[in-house]
Amino acid sequence: MFEIIRRIHEEFEGQMEFYLSGLIPDDLKYELDHISSGISIYNFGNVSWEKNLFLVSNCNLVVSPTLVENFSNAFIEAFSLGVPIVTFDIGGNNEIIDNGINGFIVPYLDINQLIQKTIVLIQDKQLLQEFSNMAFQKSQVFSDIGSVLEDYSNIFSKVLANE
Repeated sequence: MFEIIRRIHEEFEGQMEFYLSGLIPDDLKYELDHISSGISIYNFGNVSWEKNLFLVSNCNLVVSPTLVENFSNAFIEAFSLGVPIVTFDIGGNNEIIDNGINGFIVPYLDINQLIQKTIVLIQDKQLLQEFSNMAFQKSQVFSDIGSVLEDYSNIFSKVLANE
């Protein structure tokens, strides 16, 4: 996380604000305090679900350097707010994010590409808006209960047919 923030902060000469959700470990706090003056990092610790969604809704994009993931509800929530995501190709991330359409999925542990794709979206306001629109559209798929139940039914039918 430190390197991502440091490099983005440097790229945009401090004209960037960051929201970090949840608790920040002491070692990361120490590192962030030493990047440089003028960095804007917002962290409110553990907050209610509603407050966290409000805070995410004020973000332009989510950068998630998660190393372990299954099927992230946080990604579904961000998409529902029209916030695109940049993350690693791990777990179910590629089942949520359509790479190059509503976010970017980069190879696992490729921090350089994670930062590069983040910078691309920040610099290209039109692309960011397109990704935002597509993220919101994709969220509608996940909130259509009938469609979700049909998908589960189809998957279970295929699994049972291969017994």
